[in-house]
Amino acid sequence: MFNFQRIKRSFDEITEFELKSDNESEFIRKKVKRFSRTSVAYVIFMFSALGSALVTPIFEKERVLPVPIWFPLDWENNLIYYWFAYIFSTLGQLSLVVLNSFVPIFIWFLMYGNALKLKLLGGRLSKLGYQSFDERRAIGQGPKYQSEGIRMISNYIKIHKEISNDIRGIQDTFSQTFLIQIATSAICICSVTYLMASENLSNNYNNFVMYVSLMGIYNYEISLLMFYGNEVTLASEELMRSVYNSNWMDLSIKYRRVALIFMERLKKPQEMLIGKVFPLNLKSLSSILNVAYSFFNVLRSNEQGKSPYKKSG
Repeated sequence: MFNFQRIKRSFDEITEFELKSDNESEFIRKKVKRFSRTSVAYVIFMFSALGSALVTPIFEKERVLPVPIWFPLDWENNLIYYWFAYIFSTLGQLSLVVLNSFVPIFIWFLMYGNALKLKLLGGRLSKLGYQSFDERRAIGQGPKYQSEGIRMISNYIKIHKEISNDIRGIQDTFSQTFLIQIATSAICICSVTYLMASENLSNNYNNFVMYVSLMGIYNYEISLLMFYGNEVTLASEELMRSVYNSNWMDLSIKYRRVALIFMERLKKPQEMLIGKVFPLNLKSLSSILNVAYSFFNVLRSNEQGKSPYKKSG
């Protein structure tokens, strides 16, 4: 069930996450820039497909609409009514394209934002106990140095718990959405590939642009969803190594005990699931694309009157 407040809190925590250094700011700037470019490419594919769908009816000999709809006026026999119906259909498609463009991007942002928070947390954990010369000279190697390490790792454990709760909230809210989106996108990839293989597109540039745009949309939807889910898992897996890379040898026994308990917790990394069953990672992406390709081969074999399971001879 969609929990607006939980998702809003996760979004706010991503945008308000405090950066501790210029290196962290530069790291986030580069990652956000790459995310923006990827999202813009997805939106371009969406509007290219929309433009192709809207242009096609204009060049047809008979009056057709971009999408078959019911319209109260006789648009088939009246040019003015036809343009009213055409504009109505166009506005409907435009609203759907805008919605379908930015909802996936918002979900990707939530996933990728939490993955970046985990990466930043890993960087901070690996630096525990490695104070600069000025900091070490100010606090020395005594109790203050030891208590500072315990205080910081305790704070980082709290941050990790908050990030884990945010990831769990995304999982609980969008798990079924992931399943539906991946299933429909895989079917659409297979269908568009079948249409491209069946039609003669050499003289139909408009359909060619539309099919290429649709292929880009469906591949983007699956690939980026899997990629950002995989980023969450990879960033979570690196945390245990980051704790080990801290300067635990110079810190107190109490710090080592806390670090050891934390590392035991980190043995089970965060993982996004499809329908709360299948992992959201690049291995699953490969399996889904293989299934779509196999289904495409079945359709092609049936079209040619050959069964893929029929033994020759």
